[in-house]
Amino acid sequence: MKHLKKIAMYICCFGSAIAQTSCDLIDDDLSDCGKDYKLEYRMRLITNMDDELAQKLREADDEPIKASLRQHLLQFFSDSGHDLDLSFYLTADDEARRHHARQDMLGANQASYTIYLPAEQYRNLAVANSGREPLVLLQQDQQRSLAELFQLRADTIDSHRVGLFTGRHTIDPPAADTTIVVDLYMANCAAALVCDTTGYRVRDFRVYMTDMGDAFHVNDSVYTYTTKPIVRTRRVDAGIKNSVAFAGVTFPSADVPTRAAADDGRGSYWQMRAYVTLADGKTTETILYVRDPLKAANLRIIKCRMTGDGVVTPTVDANVGISFQLDWKPGMDFDQDM
Repeated sequence: MKHLKKIAMYICCFGSAIAQTSCDLIDDDLSDCGKDYKLEYRMRLITNMDDELAQKLREADDEPIKASLRQHLLQFFSDSGHDLDLSFYLTADDEARRHHARQDMLGANQASYTIYLPAEQYRNLAVANSGREPLVLLQQDQQRSLAELFQLRADTIDSHRVGLFTGRHTIDPPAADTTIVVDLYMANCAAALVCDTTGYRVRDFRVYMTDMGDAFHVNDSVYTYTTKPIVRTRRVDAGIKNSVAFAGVTFPSADVPTRAAADDGRGSYWQMRAYVTLADGKTTETILYVRDPLKAANLRIIKCRMTGDGVVTPTVDANVGISFQLDWKPGMDFDQDM
């Protein structure tokens, strides 16, 4: 019986301590205990996809490849939200996360949630669709300044499978019935190479991208370029002969040139590399130096024509330089993903 009395006394003391530290019972004012933060998250897809397809593939002969390429890219350029990762950090504390939640947007482009938090000012970081992208991990998000979308480290990687969206917002304790809106914007991008092979037999055709970002810091909206992975593109089948298309999805390029081009001294921001194996078994490597950046949520199409020796030459884009090597021998192992 004495033990029961002691336990009851401890429970009462513990409860009183919590009440005194969490709220001011003397004034009977519960406003500082916590509030319902009503939050609405919106997927904002702002892309040039349709304009780029219409501008670069405008000929009648381009229609089949344009339709197939558009259908292929729609699974990436989509404002459908699925998994939504939410982190809340006190603005007075730059590092420690105070609350974390994972939500399901069920394929919608916006969703609303009510989250009960102590009445403080927070920095809210939101990331959508990272759970569907095996190549990119959301990590170190226990600390606001370190939270990042980290891409798999390897010499050669696949293209991203989905559009990744992020948002950041500083939120104050809300007034009654106030909804806080947080917009999420796409963090990755896409590029495509379309090549006319009329008149030539091709045994194999592979295309890669490089010089793109390898991580994205969510709080600052800053990309890093620590490594230069080779990114495999995917072949897009239009069901026609004499024309092939490849599409790749990855993080954007840097905003400044990363390599110096040998032909005229102008730097390239990123590259596409084409490997064409002809009927005789010889492979030609063509490196296409792209002289303007590829930004988040954007599509860049490079339209080309293949020559008899397997060189891939741009036909409508003067802002792309090339170098090539006939009878190329691989210096590294590129695994095929056609």
